[in-house]
Formats: sequence, C-alpha cells, structure tokens
Amino acid sequence: METDLGAMGQGYRRIDLPIGDCIQRGWDLAIQNLGPLIGYACVIIAIGAGLALIPIIGWIVGVVISPSLSAGYFVYVRKKLRGERADFADFFGAFNYLGQLFLLGLVSWILVAIGTLLCILPGLYLAVGYMFSSFLVVSRNLDFWQGMETSRKAVTANLGSVIILLLALLGINILGALACLVGLIFTIPLTYCAGVVAFHMMFEDVLPIPPAPSPGPIRI
Repeated sequence: METDLGAMGQGYRRIDLPIGDCIQRGWDLAIQNLGPLIGYACVIIAIGAGLALIPIIGWIVGVVISPSLSAGYFVYVRKKLRGERADFADFFGAFNYLGQLFLLGLVSWILVAIGTLLCILPGLYLAVGYMFSSFLVVSRNLDFWQGMETSRKAVTANLGSVIILLLALLGINILGALACLVGLIFTIPLTYCAGVVAFHMMFEDVLPIPPAPSPGPIRI
C-alpha cells in the first residue's frame, strides 16, 4: 500500500518498500552483470593507485572524480534494470555531472561530519538520508542541493523500510566477509544493484521494472 505525497511534484512517494524484491532483483542484476561490475571495480582501483603516485595533485584529482566514479555504477545498472542496452562506457556516464557530484560529495560529507559530532545520530540520519542523492543528480539533472534534499525527504518518508533494507544488506555483506572475503565478490555488487532497485521503486515506478530474464550464466 502506498501513500501519494505528490510524487510528480516532490519527486518521491511513501511506499511499503518490498525488501525481498529489492534483494532478489538486485541479486539477479548482480549475477547477470558480474563481469562488467567487477571489471569496473578493477578500473576504479587502478585509477586510485595511479593517482596515489602523484603527490598532492593526484589526491586532489581523486577527491574530485571519486563521486562520479561511484555514480557510474548507477548509470550502468539503471540501464540494465530498465531493459536498455548498456555498454562498459556507460560506467563513465556520471562524469557529465562531475561538478554537481563533487559538490554533493563535499557538502554532504561536511554535514554528516557535523551531525556525527552532535551525538552521532544526526550524522547517521543524514548519511542514510542522502543515499539516493547522486542517483537523483544523474537521473533528473538536479543540482547537488536539490538532489540531497529530495533524497533526504524521500528516505525520511520511507525511513523504516530503508533502514531494514540497509540492515539486511549489511548482514549479507557480513556473511560475504565471513566466507573468506570471497563472498564479497557477490555481495558488494548485490548491494549496489539492490540500491538501484530501491531507487526505482521509490522514484521511478511510473516506469515499471521489466520482468527479470530467465537465470543464465554469469557474465565474466
């Protein structure tokens, strides 16, 4: 059951987020695209290692581009979720929003840090509240503050189910880490993909998720 909060005007709705569906669909997406997801993770690691060899300037560049690199997962997975063609180059599509994503990362980090100093809970609330901010900047071409506030208000409207989803994903990743860390190869992509599915359900369900294809071999 959902409660209309003026979705088209405010950009979000209050829904009973189906945790099991988010995880199941996230798992399907992760398994079907495991090769590209792991490959992109290796690219990010290589870029970070290369920039670390460049004193000061490398660190600055890393800070500036890190939000766009992280948002690249969203660009790719969102296309797959919507049944669209996605190529490896789509992982770098978030660089079209480099400036806004950098500002988002900087301002949200400052606010979360301040909130954490104020008895921790405000910082945790903001960290959770801003979880869809970069997705909104990329998918709706919002500026960084609009993305942050839209995400925060949407998460607040669905706070209970969002927290349950995050706790479930945390538990899955703990299990992955206990499996000699090998399980993280599967659980970390699952976490990214489940987050994109949750975003779709909260913000984009006017475009229904295409039926999941029949399970097939893992793409490496």
